[in-house]
Amino acid sequence: MKLGELLARSWSLIWKHPFLLVLGLLISAGLGSSAISLNLIETRLINEARPIIEEALSSIQAPIAAPPVNGNSEEAGESSPTAANESNPLTIVFALVALLGFFLLIASLYILIFGLIALTARGGIIHSVHQIQTGISIQFLGALRAGWKRLWFLMIIISVPILPVIFALILIVIQYTLWFGGEGATSLADLGGPFQDPAFVTTAQWTFLPLLGVGLILGFFQVLADRACVVEGLNANQSFLRAFQVFGQHWQAALLLLGTELLLRLALGLLISLLTLTIVLRFLIPVPLFLGMMARALFTTMWTLAWLDWTQPGQSR
Repeated sequence: MKLGELLARSWSLIWKHPFLLVLGLLISAGLGSSAISLNLIETRLINEARPIIEEALSSIQAPIAAPPVNGNSEEAGESSPTAANESNPLTIVFALVALLGFFLLIASLYILIFGLIALTARGGIIHSVHQIQTGISIQFLGALRAGWKRLWFLMIIISVPILPVIFALILIVIQYTLWFGGEGATSLADLGGPFQDPAFVTTAQWTFLPLLGVGLILGFFQVLADRACVVEGLNANQSFLRAFQVFGQHWQAALLLLGTELLLRLALGLLISLLTLTIVLRFLIPVPLFLGMMARALFTTMWTLAWLDWTQPGQSR
């Protein structure tokens, strides 16, 4: 597989079929909107959570009345149950869990909506490239319908690389809770205590980094599984098995293509950063969006053409 030829074919295909760029725009807009929405919700979560944490911690700081002396319960005994209840660290945990659950629900809805748009568009590009390469005419709406038909399986496929990361985060939260419960907290600054503990940081790193690596590896195979799902009509499980099979046969070309994409993404990121520093971009806000649109369409087309070269060499020219 010649990378230069593959890139030229990908760009030529996009140039001749501009609706692929529109689908790339939907992918960029969908993923970008998800990230922006999640950032805004995260900021709101921090703003809402801070006063709750401070109030809960202030109740912990409140002194507990001394036990009654000489059987006189009126002097101090009346406030003990209340103080004991207020000093329970579980009030912080319950408040944070409820608040976090509420905002995660909103974030999930945002990500689901925009993510579905991006997944449908990506499936549409993969299907369109396959159809065009086999000599079948297709247009924008037909591409969207094809992506929508495979959406359920694409959702399952894209969730697989995320599962190890979610599991790692859950383990870290459990470790944090255990540390928090054992050490306690007397001020808002104490909530960052675990991250000052070398033992906790080391355990968290050994928990998170290996599972993150697994997620990244599965994310690479997810790119191949998407093609197996849309092009060959396989379900999620079959798509990953097919991805492993094709990678085993063409692993050198696949890794070379991955390295090329990473270098191109890095160059594109630097270009956007440089443009952002210029005054011109202040009046040309759509420029980063346009570059992202081209990149999404180009990379999706490039991987699909490579998949067809590997699996259907007679039909991909």
